[in-house]
Amino acid sequence: MSNSPKVSDFVSCTVVVLTSGHQAMECRKQCVVPTPLLVLILSLASTPQTVSATIQPLDGYLGGKLNFVPGSSGVLSPGMEARITRPDGTDADVNEIGELWLRGDNISSGYLTNDKANNETFKDGWLRTGDYFRVDEKGYFWYGDRVKV
Repeated sequence: MSNSPKVSDFVSCTVVVLTSGHQAMECRKQCVVPTPLLVLILSLASTPQTVSATIQPLDGYLGGKLNFVPGSSGVLSPGMEARITRPDGTDADVNEIGELWLRGDNISSGYLTNDKANNETFKDGWLRTGDYFRVDEKGYFWYGDRVKV
């Protein structure tokens, strides 16, 4: 977006919402709009999710409990559950990188007629996202890398 000749159309814009899959960090680096009025709301989503799993809160959200944290993917969206898992399937510790697993009403029940993909992606009601993340002590998610290619 920042390389587009239409970027000047956004100069008077106050809110831009960007939802992205595993390219979120690259998109975040590219989304620079020359205006002091910009509020960039970034969230993480993937094909088996119908809406975002995380959202970057605005400063002071929830009575000041949450704030915008540059570089993070934000906090879990309402109604979502998450696990960060080690390769052996056990839960990772705070700030330990592992695969992000998600569960919530917005998660797909599976791929139609693709048992192989279902077996690789879904386990005991959890969506294995294929992305490495860590969660800090305040509940903010930090993208690490892509597990699946």
